[in-house]
Amino acid sequence: MTMTSRFLGPLLFVALLIFAPAALATDGVVLINQNTSVNGLPGCPHAGFPIMICQSGSYRLSGHLSVPNADTNGIDITADNVTLDLNGFTLSGPVTCTPFSIPLHCTATGKGIGISVVTASSKNITVQNGTVRGMGSSGIQFSTTVGGLVEDMHVESSGGSMGAGIVMDIGTVTRCTVTANAGSGIVASSDSTISFNSVTSNGAIGVGGGGLVSNNDISENGQDGISGAELVLHNSIHANRGFGINGASGFLGNLILSNNAGTFTRATSMGQNLCDGVAC
Repeated sequence: MTMTSRFLGPLLFVALLIFAPAALATDGVVLINQNTSVNGLPGCPHAGFPIMICQSGSYRLSGHLSVPNADTNGIDITADNVTLDLNGFTLSGPVTCTPFSIPLHCTATGKGIGISVVTASSKNITVQNGTVRGMGSSGIQFSTTVGGLVEDMHVESSGGSMGAGIVMDIGTVTRCTVTANAGSGIVASSDSTISFNSVTSNGAIGVGGGGLVSNNDISENGQDGISGAELVLHNSIHANRGFGINGASGFLGNLILSNNAGTFTRATSMGQNLCDGVAC
């Protein structure tokens, strides 16, 4: 073996790793990193951001992703039966929002969504285990999705006052931290379950909608803590600038404390609630 071939072999291998648009992990999961945005995923007719997932399967981040501006999406999902594991990494945009500033001050706004399910009636989409930060509009948006799941995510500093940290149509949002988004924290349909989340210091409503809203900590949001939900169970709802609960078919077992507009309105108590220290 010549001296040249001894050095070129390893260098070529490293170059392939760096510039490959995607690779397969040993378990068959498709890996995504910043370089994937150059050529896109195999079989998906799109290069650059947003990275398009157009085929069913399991996908995993192998590095952080950074979108170039507030008008650009990070990842668009157009297929059914997709699991996207952020693997502890962050998808980030350029926006920064200041917590506890009312109205919430953000450095920019735009059209960009961090992770967007864009095809009507997409089914069985899971996003998990990471952070979406600094997008121009919403952080994660599952609008028109059936059987969606967002779990173990941290979503913050989404700049769109009409957007939200997380938007869910038909599915579940659980064990997420949603904070300092210019609009609402979590917005959901009446077919969704919102449970075990921390929703704090968002510019508008903490949780808007939801069929079952349970076991969440919802505090210091710019408007109501929970608004327009069906069943509200065992939440801690405190120090929001609107009502603690505004509109609910029934609420039970909640701690509702120090909300500026009052404890609840247009909602039916099923008992076992504590409203500013008094049973309600």
